[in-house]
Amino acid sequence: MRLIPFDGCIPKLQGSPEIEQFIEKTKEDFDPTDYLKIPGTSFFIYRITAADVIITGLVCQVVDESNIIKHETVIPAKSKFIASLIEKAGAVIKPIMAFYPTQEKFTQFISALATNENLIFEIHIGEEHHQVFKVPDEGAETIQNLGLDIQSLYIADGHHRYQALAELTTSPFGPPGIFSFIYDASMVYVKPYNRSVHFESQEELERFSSKMEDISSEVKIYPSGYVPQQKGEVVIVGETQTTSYILHQESEEIADIDYLNKMIFEAYVRPRPFTFQFLSPDETVEKLESKVEENELVLMFYPITAAAIMETTSRGAVFPPKSTWFYPKVRSGIIASTF
Repeated sequence: MRLIPFDGCIPKLQGSPEIEQFIEKTKEDFDPTDYLKIPGTSFFIYRITAADVIITGLVCQVVDESNIIKHETVIPAKSKFIASLIEKAGAVIKPIMAFYPTQEKFTQFISALATNENLIFEIHIGEEHHQVFKVPDEGAETIQNLGLDIQSLYIADGHHRYQALAELTTSPFGPPGIFSFIYDASMVYVKPYNRSVHFESQEELERFSSKMEDISSEVKIYPSGYVPQQKGEVVIVGETQTTSYILHQESEEIADIDYLNKMIFEAYVRPRPFTFQFLSPDETVEKLESKVEENELVLMFYPITAAAIMETTSRGAVFPPKSTWFYPKVRSGIIASTF
């Protein structure tokens, strides 16, 4: 990958308890006077420390956009809207997040640069600690050389932002590359993205349950609180019981929700006798169970892994919307790139 430094800036708001309001404001209206511009072009290290995970990555411009791989489809109108906001601001306030197949030398080198001496910004947002480090000028060449060993990047967060930037880079007045936070696949942490399904009647719910048994090799009843333990296992919570379904072996090549879509949901004639609701990955199992109402089921999935994303996209396939929830995420407005 060809990685290049960029004109970066960080908020002047360091340490303020109003950071959440600042982030929301910056999403709508980027004001350069709210930022401290870093002299010259630079690479930056961004580290997020959360309760159960730490990720450290490089913030840079990626020039080889053809080797940035998507795992979700995008809505063109949404990408164009984001592009218009970027053009108006003359800045990108949030990099896409993308991971690369493990490159130990590259990862170790950038991680070693996350020192107090290089720290230029830090902020606590809820339970997360966000830090930005400026890469010393003497480290830039090594980053660029080691970066050439990275053959592909897989988007974790920011599919629409990527599409917007890819279009803007074709303009002589646009950004020079794809503004990116890149990190090692070994650091990727994905939370499960569960769904609730509300059926029009008890009969339709029972029909769905019967179809689940047809596409499963094993069905077991578990006490409340049970969650999927492996890929290919879907746990369904109803009003009275929690049921585990081990999907047939042919499901192994695609995401579990994809398999359910293919084998069950897509067979329904519209208008369908059910509605979906996406559930926050931050909700506890107990809270999910408490949400189950009459004629409703909660579907819980095993989290999709980085390896599964790389394998699936290598076949040219994509995942359905809301299949992955990468955690933690780079926040808007913490590090911006101007052009």
